[in-house]
Amino acid sequence: MKNLVVYYSRTGKTETAARTIAGRLGADIRKLKERVGRKGPWGFFAAGAQAMKGVHSELVNPDYSLVGYDRVVLCQPLWASYPVPAMNTFLARIDPRGKQFLLVAVKGGAPAAKLFAAVRGSLESRGGQVVSTLEVQGGMGRSAAVEAAMLLDIEAWVATLAR
Repeated sequence: MKNLVVYYSRTGKTETAARTIAGRLGADIRKLKERVGRKGPWGFFAAGAQAMKGVHSELVNPDYSLVGYDRVVLCQPLWASYPVPAMNTFLARIDPRGKQFLLVAVKGGAPAAKLFAAVRGSLESRGGQVVSTLEVQGGMGRSAAVEAAMLLDIEAWVATLAR
């Protein structure tokens, strides 16, 4: 089974999760990079508002092809309970037919049910199949203990996946 991990990360926590998953699955990895920056407090608040509205963002050198992949892991932070604008753009432009998807949300607090429902709806309405979800605590800010716990949760989840 050929795997691809696609991720968006503003602070680096989701990137850590995505790289860990890709390493354990022997997956290719693809980063979604937005044309606009989201640094600082304004970037944080604007990001949450845009996620709630379902905004799509412009990506730099995007690759929307899933040809040759059987399973795609989508990793993103949880912003205001919804998918991030970069992932909204990716989801709108891919052809999910016949692919298995695994959804990962790195969160600071709120549950990821709305994010998973939105992404599942987008994928499954167009022929994709969501086979697993994982929400991990990334915390607000940096904490070695929180990151270590996140990585343990990821390791345990990856161990349950068929190779």
